[in-house]
Order: sequence, then structure tokens, then C-alpha cells
Amino acid sequence: YLASPLPSSVRLAAQSIVLRGSYYHIRFSLHRPYAAAAHDTQRQNGTNKKRSSSGNEASARMAQSLDIAVGAADKLIQLVGHGRANQAGNSSHSVFFHLHWGPFHCFSAAMFFSFQLIANPDQPGASLFRTNIQRVLDILIKSRGVAIADKAVAMLTALAPLYEPHPPGETTEEREKKRKQVLSVVKGLAFPYHDSPAYP
Repeated sequence: YLASPLPSSVRLAAQSIVLRGSYYHIRFSLHRPYAAAAHDTQRQNGTNKKRSSSGNEASARMAQSLDIAVGAADKLIQLVGHGRANQAGNSSHSVFFHLHWGPFHCFSAAMFFSFQLIANPDQPGASLFRTNIQRVLDILIKSRGVAIADKAVAMLTALAPLYEPHPPGETTEEREKKRKQVLSVVKGLAFPYHDSPAYP
């Protein structure tokens, strides 16, 4: 429908993508704090073998939140990628205008995956997370000219040493030193808000 010559079909497709994308973004954002807490719970469970039934229930709920957040963020990236691929078949400026939220949604999902990997780089699904981040970078590079795309690429590229697999033989001290260096660089970058001006 995005590539359709009929304005009514294009409008319906664009509205569907915008609404579905917003739904996925809200869904993973709401579960994100519990997903982050799931890592802390896993670490505590590894050191403390005795857990109460309420602790087990909370741990199960947090793990479920992590699964929901990961699924929603993954579907969001797929949706935006699919929308952009089909948008290429329609030269209408109105289609681009409707889908200009795509890079912002994708960047937020990639940051979620980045933080998951930084918190626990060896967790199950880590390779899927890295694949999704790479897909977002591909989408953002194709979105050059959209206000946030350049800033988003710069930030994700700067974070890469923290979410990529650790080199073999890297010590804990070396990782911590690298972490501090990367975060100091990231702090100096402009965060790509959706309402960022096109020109500083």
C-alpha cells in the first residue's frame, strides 16, 4: 500500500505503520525497567541459592518483561525496515513525512538492546541483539537527512565497543577502563531527540 498510486491506500498504510510502531515503542518502553531489573535478579540468584516464593514470582515476572520488551523492540525494527523498503516505491513527499518517526523509534530500540548487552554481554539472545543493532544502523544510514539520523549513528557507533563481543583474553580491568573511555565520549555527543532541529 505504501507504493500504491492511490492516496487513500498510501494514507491507510502510513497510518497503520505509525500506530503499530507507536504501540511497539510504548510496549518495550513500559517493560524496559523490569527487563533491566531482571539482570540484577539473575546476578543475585547466582550468589544467593535460598529464595522466597515471592522472590521467585518477582524473578519470573521480570524475565517475562524482558521477553516482552525484546519481542516488541525486535518487531518495531522489522516494521520500520519494512516500511522504508516499501516507501522507496513511492516518490510522494507525504509518505516520507508520515514515516519520519521511524529513525527515532529504531534508535530507541537499538539503545534498549545496547543497554541489555552492556549489562550482560553473554546473555542468551545476545547475537540477536547485536543483529538488531546492526539493522538499525543500516536503517539510520539510509535515513541520512532526517534530523536525528546522523546523531543516532554517531551515538550507536561510539557505544559499539561496549555492546560488541569482548576480545579474547580481555581482563576485567581493561573492560572497565574501556567502559569509562566510551561513556566519556558518549556523554559529549548530542542525544538525538525527535524534535532536534535540522541545523544546530
